[in-house]
Amino acid sequence: MTSLSSKNSYLKSKQYYIDLYDRFTVDICRNIEEINSKSLKNPPLIAGKEPSKEMVETFKKMTLEWNLMFETGDRYIRKEERIAKWMDTDQEKDDIFESGEAPNGIRCLTCQSTMSVIDKDLWGDDKKSYRISFLYECPNSCLPRRSFYDNGEEWKATVHSCPKCNMRLKIKDEVTAEKFITTYDCPSCGYINKEEFVRTVKGKDIQDEKFLADRERFCLSKEEGEKWKQELLSLKQMGELVDKWKERDENKEVYEKVSKLQKLTIIDLEKLLISTLEKRGYVKFQLSTPEIGKDVIVPFGVYDSDSTRLGQKSEADLKQILKKTLEGTNWRLMSEGVSYRLGLLQGRLRGYEREEDLVSIVKKIKI
Repeated sequence: MTSLSSKNSYLKSKQYYIDLYDRFTVDICRNIEEINSKSLKNPPLIAGKEPSKEMVETFKKMTLEWNLMFETGDRYIRKEERIAKWMDTDQEKDDIFESGEAPNGIRCLTCQSTMSVIDKDLWGDDKKSYRISFLYECPNSCLPRRSFYDNGEEWKATVHSCPKCNMRLKIKDEVTAEKFITTYDCPSCGYINKEEFVRTVKGKDIQDEKFLADRERFCLSKEEGEKWKQELLSLKQMGELVDKWKERDENKEVYEKVSKLQKLTIIDLEKLLISTLEKRGYVKFQLSTPEIGKDVIVPFGVYDSDSTRLGQKSEADLKQILKKTLEGTNWRLMSEGVSYRLGLLQGRLRGYEREEDLVSIVKKIKI
């Protein structure tokens, strides 16, 4: 768990987060440059021959420019969203911190006096694990002080025991310019263990003299960022256009069939089905009010004049007629089929207009 300072508001000015984000951007781009500066091992052969040194350097330069272009552009696009999340998280910490209430009635273990709160901290790595702790001090300056979480649970220090004799170890922390060092020393048997962690930032006052210049190079201005967004959109649209050309070229026969489909209007559809169905004994065909959405859906009703053709037989015959009649058009009977009640059959027809939908239905038929 990480202790979060209680002395200041967690939420900082927006400029603080902008500076933090830009620092990450500079570090990422510097790393890209560092990787690119290394020698290219096993460069690809060109016409069976090893490329010249000049050609390799040109290739590396182009690769670096390409990688930096996309990285700096992507960092710009994600910047506002990332900063907003950071600020929301810190505001949430402030809200949780302010809402915490200290447990009452905490007494000194030495003199039994009522202790008072002298410090307050927020602990945790995310919202689900946040806990507020309160440090209590005796009015008579007795020791030890005590610490409690807001739910009344007392904090207990971790006891480090000697792995050889189980005695309590003495702990000594040391900080150098290079490392964090913790020494565990057993006063009984002489056991000693050291843990060392290399410091990621050495010393206290390291100045990054090149930061401002690199920030200018790698962190896009609003004008540069918006220009990149437009260029990225153009690249995406061009890629989609190329993919569309490729798809059409690979499916020439399908698109030729689409061009041969009869694109019937609702009136054309009604005329075609009245004529066709009357020849097969289905009369008084009529379309109802269309439902307009992504596609056009039109309910219909028709009567079976053949009194010997009842129920499922009448439904099956009508479905077969509709399927065959509509096969070469942009209309289809919907999946629920048709229903029969006392000689009246009802159903719905779907009309397709978009090319991608027409391609889909053409792949299921033969014209």
